[in-house]
Amino acid sequence: MQVDLDQLPLQHVQSLSSFQVSSLQKSGLKRTSDLLLAPPRDLAKVLKLPNAEIHAILKSVSTELGGSHVRWKPLDAFSHEVFSTGDNRLDDLLGGGIRTGMVWELAGESSCGKSQLCMQLSLFVQLEPNLGGISGAACYITVGARLPTNRLAQMQNYHQKLLPSLCGLNDVHTQSAPTFEILMHILTVNLPSLQDSLSTQKERKSIRLVIVDSIASLFQTSHPQTSGTLRERSKALSELSRVAHNLASMCNIAVVFVNDVSDVFNDETAGNTGSHEILYRDQSRWFNSTPSRYGEPAKEASLGLVWTNHLNTRIMLAKTNKRIRNPFSPESSSAKRQKQDNSLVSSHVHQEPVDDIVAVRTLTVVFSNVAMPSSIDFIINNAGLVSIGEQNHTTSQIQENKIHSSEEPAFEEEPLPIDALDIPPSTNPLEAWDGLDHGAARTDIDFDALLDEDDDDALFFAV
Repeated sequence: MQVDLDQLPLQHVQSLSSFQVSSLQKSGLKRTSDLLLAPPRDLAKVLKLPNAEIHAILKSVSTELGGSHVRWKPLDAFSHEVFSTGDNRLDDLLGGGIRTGMVWELAGESSCGKSQLCMQLSLFVQLEPNLGGISGAACYITVGARLPTNRLAQMQNYHQKLLPSLCGLNDVHTQSAPTFEILMHILTVNLPSLQDSLSTQKERKSIRLVIVDSIASLFQTSHPQTSGTLRERSKALSELSRVAHNLASMCNIAVVFVNDVSDVFNDETAGNTGSHEILYRDQSRWFNSTPSRYGEPAKEASLGLVWTNHLNTRIMLAKTNKRIRNPFSPESSSAKRQKQDNSLVSSHVHQEPVDDIVAVRTLTVVFSNVAMPSSIDFIINNAGLVSIGEQNHTTSQIQENKIHSSEEPAFEEEPLPIDALDIPPSTNPLEAWDGLDHGAARTDIDFDALLDEDDDDALFFAV
C-alpha cells in the first residue's frame, strides 16, 4: 500500500530521534503533516528546544521528504515559431508575426475584418519558413456560419506570396461547432486524432494553427443573466482555456479565438464614489477596450474578466468613418511603384480591380506578452488585409489622456481669446456659408452610397 509522504508516520522519518518522535506523539503529533503544519512555537514547548533547533528539525524533515532536487531546463525564449500575417507592418506590430505556443484573441464588431485576417493566417501558416510560414496546416472551427472557401481561393489568387505550389485549401481543415459541447469534443478528441493521422502521412502538413470563429456566439442567450448562469459560463470558459493552452504549449500550436464586442456606456454620475477602490469601469479600459478614434463609439470585448485572464494577446479590430483614396489604384504613386517591383512575380497573380475610395479600419494590440500596445490602420482588398501609413501610436499614452480628460480639472482657467471667424454677419448661418468661395465642388462621389456599402461583406462569396 502506497503512503503519501505528507501522511508518513513520524517513526519512519530518519531525521527525527526516538526522543523527538516520542515527545511529538505524546502531544498528539503522529504524522509528518502534523509536524510540518504545527506552529514552531508550539513545537518548542513540546520538545523543550530553542526556536533555532526547531527550525533546523523542520528543515531536515522537509529535505528528507522532498527527495533529490531536479534542475529544470531554462525555457528557451526562441523555442516557439513565428509565422507572418502577410503584411510586414502588421508583423512588426505583433512582435514578428503570430507566435505559436500562445492563445490569441481577435475581437471586433461585425465586418471589421476579423474573419478576413483569420483566413489570411490559415494560408500563410502553410508557407515555408524562408517565405514567412512554418510549413503547417490550419484547423478552422466555425460556430455560426460555414467557412467561405471561395474567399480563401480569392486571396490565394491575388496575393503575390501565396503560390499554389506552396499553399492551398487542402491544408485548411474546417469543422462546425454549433454548441460548446461540440467545440470541446473537437478540441479534445477530433483534433488530436486528426493530428495523429497527419503525422503518419509524409506529404501532409501537421496542424500548427487552430482558429475558433467565434467564441462569443456559443454563450449568447436571450434569457437574463443570473449569478448561477455567470458561474457556469466562467467554469466553461476556464475549461476551454485550459484545453487551448494545453494544445498551444504541448503541440506548439497557435490558438486564435474570434470574439465579439459591445458598446461602452460611460456613466458620468458614477465617476466619484468617495472610495479609494478603483472601479472596474476604470480598470477595464486597460485590457478590455481601445480608445475611440475618428469619433466612433468605444467598444469593449465580450465575455468579461474571466476570459481576459486566460489570454496571452488581445487584438481589437474596428471600423472607422474614415475613407481614403485607394493607395493601390492605378493613379496612385504607390501602386505604380508596386507594379514595377512586381514585374517578375508569377503569372498566377490576377490583375486586381480596385475601387477609387476605400474604407479604413484599425487594428490595435490591447495587451500582449510579445508586443507593445500599439495600433495601425488597414484596408481590405482582394488579397486580404493591407496596412496603410506609418502611424504606430502607443495605446497606453492614449489611455492616459483619456483618463485625465474624464476627471474633474484641478483648477479653472480663463479661456484664451481667439479671433472671430471671418464670416459676413447674417441672420441665416447657411446663407453666410453659401456666400463663401469654397472652390469647385466634387460631383463624382456618391457619399450616401459609400456610407451604405459594406466593404467586408462584398468580399465574401456563398460556398
